[in-house]
Amino acid sequence: MSRRLIVGLALGALAVLLAVWFVLDRKVERLDAALGRELGRVENLDSLLGDANTRIDDAYRRMDEADRRRNAAEQRIAEADSAVALAGEERSEAETAAQEAMELGEAARKQAEEARRREEAERRRREEEWSRLARALGKVASARREGGSVAVDLGPGFVQDKEKISRLAGVLLAHHGYRVTVEGEGAAGAESYLLEAGIPQDILTLGAAGGRLRLTVRDELSR
Repeated sequence: MSRRLIVGLALGALAVLLAVWFVLDRKVERLDAALGRELGRVENLDSLLGDANTRIDDAYRRMDEADRRRNAAEQRIAEADSAVALAGEERSEAETAAQEAMELGEAARKQAEEARRREEAERRRREEEWSRLARALGKVASARREGGSVAVDLGPGFVQDKEKISRLAGVLLAHHGYRVTVEGEGAAGAESYLLEAGIPQDILTLGAAGGRLRLTVRDELSR
């Protein structure tokens, strides 16, 4: 093989190598560019992922805060419901107590009214009885009403008048709720005769001995 041919083949091979290198270099450049773009996308994705993670963390924090607020609100609602229920029970108890107090008050009012009626009826009955006693005593001797008592002027000779003593004792024994005081001249003798006639010792009192013989009947039930 001639030298010129060898040189030509070498040059041809070199040209082929250069062409291949050029093609490969262009492909490498395109690959580098594509890789750069992909790396840029990856970096962008990393940035987006980091931002997304940040937003997710923030969302979780907000959810936790919302849960805390909801729990607190539910707790306040439960406490409010409990307070309302307790207030309702207290109101019911207060209404029951008020009703019972009203009923007791009404019962007490009726009892007081009934007691006043009985007292008034007793007062009228006693007044009528006392008036009858005064009239009955007035038929035996001179008698006069003096508030809650009746003064009877027995006068001289009463101790010797057995019939008058008997009538006077009969009037006194027909009534009750009084005390008798005998005073004046001859009071001790009059007391003795009244005791003999049946007047109880515990309602009979001996008074002063001076002056006209007199007897005072006092209403003990009206005192």
